[in-house]
Amino acid sequence: MLVSGQWVSNGTVKYDGSFAWNDEDSNEQCDGEGSLYNDLGRLIFTGEFSMGCLVETSQARQQRANDLAPLCAKLTKTDHADILKNEDVWIGRMVQFEGKVTYFWEEDWYGYGEFEVSLNRSTKHPLDVYYRYGTDEKRAKLGQTVTVLGTVTGVYRYDDGTGHPYVAPMVEADVILHK
Repeated sequence: MLVSGQWVSNGTVKYDGSFAWNDEDSNEQCDGEGSLYNDLGRLIFTGEFSMGCLVETSQARQQRANDLAPLCAKLTKTDHADILKNEDVWIGRMVQFEGKVTYFWEEDWYGYGEFEVSLNRSTKHPLDVYYRYGTDEKRAKLGQTVTVLGTVTGVYRYDDGTGHPYVAPMVEADVILHK
């Protein structure tokens, strides 16, 4: 059974549209017609969803990437350092970068993935990337090179108690292109 509504996180609408109940995990999933927004309220995708995933062809995904590319700054190692120092200045900026997938926090949870990408394949410049996949889209794999187009949403800070805190810019990806 589909119901209509909104998914709101920290006061920001993340999804507006139809939901379906997933009995296996007792979760509602984006399913049917809807609109997906990023953490800052910018529209990412409008159209059909199936159990959390976007329903779009690879050609449509590539077109979204082509449309976004002129709006995105090419992220450099200097920019990476500046995001860590001036987080507030960078939040909301659209960026594009290439890198290697080096770690997974969430490989695929009903179309949602979160993973680390090393900017230009440099382990000294990690980025925390999170993304909503398409139904037929290949999932990112460890060691794979990807191109990310998305929005800087903050800085992820984690201290595991070993004296080596993890700090990385967070990017909510609109599109990920696989190499």
